[in-house]
Amino acid sequence: MEPASNSILLDLPAAASVSGLTVWQLRGLIATGEIPVVRVGRKLYLRRTTLQRWAERAEGRHRT
Repeated sequence: MEPASNSILLDLPAAASVSGLTVWQLRGLIATGEIPVVRVGRKLYLRRTTLQRWAERAEGRHRT
């Protein structure tokens, strides 16, 4: 399912679709604390802005 472009929270499959990462890569980043999540019950959500900021920081770390 394609995430709505204006949704604030993304579930893991939607965040993976937006970011180009796999769900398991996102789970790894969440487990190490690199990306904070919003928990609703057992479900995990990422804020769209948090994902964008993480990508900008990651880009800065990997520039040559």
